[in-house]
Amino acid sequence: MKTISRLLASALILVFSFTAARAINPQKAYAYTPKDFGIEYIEDSVVTSDGYRINIWNLPGTEENGRSVLIACADAGNMGQWLGIGATLCFLGYDVWMFDYRGFGGSQDFATDRDMLYHSEYLRDFGAVLEHVAVLRDRPVDVLAFSMGTIMVGEHLRQYPGGKSLIRSCVMDGFISDPAESVRILNGDNGNDNGSGSSGNGSDNGKAANSGSDGKSVQLPATPLLSYGGNKRMQLQGILGEKAFRMADIAARWNIVQHFYPYHEEDGLQWEAHLPEMIEAVDTLKNGILSREDILTYREAVVRTMVPVRDAHLDIYASLHPGFGIVSYYLAEANTTAAPAADTAGTEAEVRAEVIDSILIFNPSLTMECYEEFLPYLDSIIAGEYRAVAFDLREYPALDFDRVLAHLTDSALNTAPLFHTPLSCFPDRMHLRWDSCDDFVRPAAPRIDLPVYFLCGPESMSWCETILMLVKGYGLGTVIGSSTTGTNGDASTFPLPAFPFRMTAVKAVNLDGSRHHGTGVQPDIPAALNSSFRKSKT
Repeated sequence: MKTISRLLASALILVFSFTAARAINPQKAYAYTPKDFGIEYIEDSVVTSDGYRINIWNLPGTEENGRSVLIACADAGNMGQWLGIGATLCFLGYDVWMFDYRGFGGSQDFATDRDMLYHSEYLRDFGAVLEHVAVLRDRPVDVLAFSMGTIMVGEHLRQYPGGKSLIRSCVMDGFISDPAESVRILNGDNGNDNGSGSSGNGSDNGKAANSGSDGKSVQLPATPLLSYGGNKRMQLQGILGEKAFRMADIAARWNIVQHFYPYHEEDGLQWEAHLPEMIEAVDTLKNGILSREDILTYREAVVRTMVPVRDAHLDIYASLHPGFGIVSYYLAEANTTAAPAADTAGTEAEVRAEVIDSILIFNPSLTMECYEEFLPYLDSIIAGEYRAVAFDLREYPALDFDRVLAHLTDSALNTAPLFHTPLSCFPDRMHLRWDSCDDFVRPAAPRIDLPVYFLCGPESMSWCETILMLVKGYGLGTVIGSSTTGTNGDASTFPLPAFPFRMTAVKAVNLDGSRHHGTGVQPDIPAALNSSFRKSKT
């Protein structure tokens, strides 16, 4: 199972590595090096034909399998940001080589024009490293290329077609030209060596080149993974009719939770044990063009597979976004969480604030912003018109409620101890590190110098809980009601083609470091609160 999960991890990394063309953005400082994670590696370098030193990392395979993989990175950052992919391949037994183009990372400085898509000099960098690896290992090299790296590899193959290249095989992401052309070149089918007569690989250093064809030809799949034809409805139904597509979809979902969900320990989530039943979901449908009912059946299977994830942020959307110029479709009948429209006849509209027994009760949940509406009440508070203030946080509050909170403190409130972003560069959360960033709610005048109460309940979650966690941690007031949901931390949406989903991606703990997930904020005064203030017992 561990091997399966790592293979799926590798597949996921490839699936989510697509990047759009953009200007060059090199970084010199490494965010990570193999040393940071205790990975054995060798730091190497090579000098190009025009005298530039190129920095290289070699991660020897844990199980020598006779294959060397050279990673040609994209046009931003440096090779340290691709270390997760390199380490994954290393764990799978490959002899991995990574390098920085000139001007990137530890390679020699270069006058980079950031408005360009790439510099032609990068082709020399790639060729020099390719030949260095091939000569050192005495064998042709497998290449994994991303974005700008794919451009470099494609240009290299045009210069050294067929057996003239030291490349054994390629995995190239982000094509800007016909991939079939690269296949033909690798196979030597074009019969055109551009009159070069050279046996090198772009490094021009005079070393002999080994044969890159290995006696094997490269072929495109006989049938593309996704095939589009007919009207848009038929296209949508055809996508999920491919078992390969459904397998990729399930693999992506499983991997996202496996490697990026921050609450495995708190949930007791033995996610690897759920993989077989998730794969079974792939077989819930026949292959071919599906009916609308078939598509709903698959979504129901997907929803069932995600049940063990105890995350109130989890939401599997009832829509398909296949891309490729196809519009999105929303399946209304799949939205089983939608509540029926309420009969509002004879009911009172919610009010922003009311006063009961000289206590101001302010409701910040009616709109996305509340601060400007709170200011007149703030003037009345300072004028001594109330003996206490209560804030109703039983529903999601306005996003600017922190500005109200600023009037309750004399010192800055820091949310950094509450939130921890996982820095996940390796499979199965190995070598997982956490990052927290200071984010302050700074005090504002005038300060409210009255008893302050906060009302909460089981539907209080996320941003609402952030406020309550600050209130409890910094002693800003008294919390009344019942336990909150216990779901906090930023949620991320993963735009999969079929039924995208959202889940919590940042870990939240109480200000003292104690557990929050699944336990929530506990009230200082437990009480069963009615839905209306006017009916509440005080």
